[in-house]
Amino acid sequence: MKLSSILIPVILLAFLSCNNDDIDDLEFCNSITQGNYLESLSVINDFVNDLNYEDSRKLGENSNMEILADWLEQKPCISDAEINCFWCAYSLPPKGSIVVNLVESTDTLVLGLIGTRPITASSIIKK
Repeated sequence: MKLSSILIPVILLAFLSCNNDDIDDLEFCNSITQGNYLESLSVINDFVNDLNYEDSRKLGENSNMEILADWLEQKPCISDAEINCFWCAYSLPPKGSIVVNLVESTDTLVLGLIGTRPITASSIIKK
């Protein structure tokens, strides 16, 4: 009896200590490493929908594209996320891309972006 009365609170505490960000990161990493890019795009678009778009035309540091690249680099499955094309495809709306390198893989992914308000992640292509 005494052992179970100790184990139950310990297990409950361990379960509650996992925060939503860790769970979200795990789900995102599972989707992107397993090639379920539609789910990955959904998570990315949920993130960019929450960004501040009052100054969305801002370029360079602290731009929404830079914030997205930094957010991607914080994921445990991504070793590097670098802006490859900062709205360099001259179209209406403009298009850009971020190159993403995975931690446990030699795969390089290209995240295609559409410069709408908010930014839309439109594709992930394995390079």
